[in-house]
Amino acid sequence: MTDRRVLNVLYVLVVLVVINLGATFYFQLTKTQTNPGTSHNGNTDSTLISAKDATDFARSAIDLYNAKNTHGLYLKFDELARLKITEKEFSDKISKVQGMMGQVQDFAYANASIAGREGDRTYLVLEYRTRLAGGTFKAGILKLTVAMKDGHPSLFGFYMAGQEE
Repeated sequence: MTDRRVLNVLYVLVVLVVINLGATFYFQLTKTQTNPGTSHNGNTDSTLISAKDATDFARSAIDLYNAKNTHGLYLKFDELARLKITEKEFSDKISKVQGMMGQVQDFAYANASIAGREGDRTYLVLEYRTRLAGGTFKAGILKLTVAMKDGHPSLFGFYMAGQEE
């Protein structure tokens, strides 16, 4: 890899990490007291998404990502999330991620955790392991932050990072 390409990859990773950390800290600061019996695997908290629903939600997001349908992916975002980033800004960032990461060939749901609660929304971080092709990395982690409202998830954050094998 050239030095310029390495710098571009690092820049994109830093931007994505900062966005993800910002959202995480925001929800940690604003979250209400959660039930001490809450489980990260969904067994004791009915607000967590089922593994099937988490997999189906990711599949629809990944299909849009792989098809380079940034408009469709942007529309999966919660209306509050869309207020924080324009479609053009989102498209530019996703294009950089796609250039570096390539396509998601396969994925597996790993876990869900509560990121916070605000009003009538519960925010969850859904984590997946991915197999990538056409980019710098062969494997990665995908984290989708979702806003659960009335039992339906909508995208709030999209984070992808490569892993060395």
